[in-house]
Amino acid sequence: MAIIPPEDLVFIDALKNMVKFLERVTYICDLQTTGELSLEDASKQIYEVYKNYHEDIQIVLEKGRLPPNNSDI
Repeated sequence: MAIIPPEDLVFIDALKNMVKFLERVTYICDLQTTGELSLEDASKQIYEVYKNYHEDIQIVLEKGRLPPNNSDI
């Protein structure tokens, strides 16, 4: 079994974070499409999810790791 270098682990964590972001956005879009969420509310929620994602990615780029509590995404 090969040892994964730390820089690759950061990439994997960032990729997991992106998948969570995309899942959340897809869920919000589905709710809006079915009429369970207004366009305005969906836009606000997607913006908040994006802000959290963007902050986490900045931390990954600066420190080489995800923040301890990235479960909001």
